[in-house]
Amino acid sequence: MEQEEQQTEQSELETIKKEREEFLAGWQRSQADLINYQKEEIQRLKDYSSMVLEAWLQKLFPVIDNFELAKKHLTPEQLQDPSIQGLLLTQKQLVDLLKAQGIIEYSYLGKIYDPLECEVIQEVEQEDEPGTVIEEIQKGYKINNKIIRPAKVKIIK
Repeated sequence: MEQEEQQTEQSELETIKKEREEFLAGWQRSQADLINYQKEEIQRLKDYSSMVLEAWLQKLFPVIDNFELAKKHLTPEQLQDPSIQGLLLTQKQLVDLLKAQGIIEYSYLGKIYDPLECEVIQEVEQEDEPGTVIEEIQKGYKINNKIIRPAKVKIIK
């Protein structure tokens, strides 16, 4: 009888050990699933945040472009006017705000055209090396080496 009780106890102990291992394995899988979910959710939020930032920037770039365009049409005397200087300071603050967020302007002026970073608006006949950027119509912008907006340029034919 004692041996029978021992076998029963041994059998129950083995059953309990198996259940414990199954529960532990299930808990470990659940823990790994939770960690993976958290990582995926963080990445999804980063992607969404990036998308929202880029959409907002696409609306802000024309404002900065308009400041640049206006600045090109000012005479040296007008550039000395305190009111004009105040407006140009606003432009500088916008550009500095972008830089602080890791958004940088890039220029291809005088460089060979790169179709990945520039959009050709016009080709001009000149004696210099073909493909050289001779004028920027619109500045290009990058964030973390990702192009947000390509530069619009004129190149030599």
